[in-house]
Amino acid sequence: MARAKGQGSIYQKRKGGVYYLEYTIAGKRKRVSLQVTHRKDKKAEDGTIVPGAESKARTLLDDANNAKTKRDVVIFTAEQRGIIKKTLINFCDIWQEFKQAYKRPVADGTLENYHNHWNNFTSWLDEFYHGVSDLRQISEDVAKEYCAFLTDNKKLAASTYNQHRGALLLIFDTLKDKAGIIENPWRNTERRNPHIDTVSRKTLSDAELKTLFEYIQSEEFSVADQSEWNILFHLGAYTGMRLVDCCLLTRDKIDWENGIINTTPVKTQRIRRNVTIPIFEPLKIVLAPVIDKIEAKDYITPCIAGGYMRYKRGIVRKIVGIFESAGFETVIEVPGRNNPQSVIGFHSLRGSLTSKLLNSGVPIPVVKEIIGDNIKTIEDHYLKTKAEDVLNATNNIKF
Repeated sequence: MARAKGQGSIYQKRKGGVYYLEYTIAGKRKRVSLQVTHRKDKKAEDGTIVPGAESKARTLLDDANNAKTKRDVVIFTAEQRGIIKKTLINFCDIWQEFKQAYKRPVADGTLENYHNHWNNFTSWLDEFYHGVSDLRQISEDVAKEYCAFLTDNKKLAASTYNQHRGALLLIFDTLKDKAGIIENPWRNTERRNPHIDTVSRKTLSDAELKTLFEYIQSEEFSVADQSEWNILFHLGAYTGMRLVDCCLLTRDKIDWENGIINTTPVKTQRIRRNVTIPIFEPLKIVLAPVIDKIEAKDYITPCIAGGYMRYKRGIVRKIVGIFESAGFETVIEVPGRNNPQSVIGFHSLRGSLTSKLLNSGVPIPVVKEIIGDNIKTIEDHYLKTKAEDVLNATNNIKF
């Protein structure tokens, strides 16, 4: 099949030398080596067809004609000059490619968050940039437009926004070489200050915990599995474990004789970070009547565990309802946000125990072994000095 008139010309600089293709794209004259010395296709000894200069020229010209935008032209030209590699990734395979290429240990929950952020981004692309089929088509302008969408339309808090942006930055960095990316478009997008507009989740005081447990143990809270809910909330308050770990805790993780819970939280299973938690007296009192009746592999709260595995959002809603029925305000309106901000939930129990341990003088490395977070997270989110702590610590200083 011959090339149409005006679609470039092929030639040799010297007889027997390699062929070159000269053509015009975006108003500029280009010349590319075709890296073959024969004009027509030929058959190799093994029977395969070796493309000649004509075939290679047609392929290059077809690719050039498909370069619709200035960015496509830059990428195409860079590929021909050998500055960057051609992409080896299909757009629909990007998530699987990232999972295989990313070697750093990361918790399954974190990986799931990365996946959600990628899906949110591709959904946005489908709506506003339908037809994107190459990572290199995502320019810095597109990245900045998406960041503005997260801030202005979705009205995400700074910390949530930073998680979205950070996940995309990481995915593009990880696949940069294989995708033939010249520069990561997320590198120059803005990271927001999480301390400006973030509303912290509230921790519960001893008095508030007492109010909560009095409600759960009262006749006012009358449900078939009332004892399980009592145990679940005590687990949250006196182990600091996340909801999933409390719901799915099994008897074999509890060393009753030595007063220790030793388990690997779901969030840190991938990085194999265990927690070692003392069984504090309030929890021991609640568990004592049932602990001997539970088999090694059985759940501590079997009905709740079953409900969580079937539909965890239903358990979350039930917990929010319990807090509200006990008199707690679980959400507040935040200016500039589309949805109310949750300030009290099951995770508040984790914060309450962590703060209690720190304020009681338990060393941070010990708190780390109990809570399972790294030391920086504990210091940033839970180590808070109150005015009365300052006064008490400095009361005896004389000048």
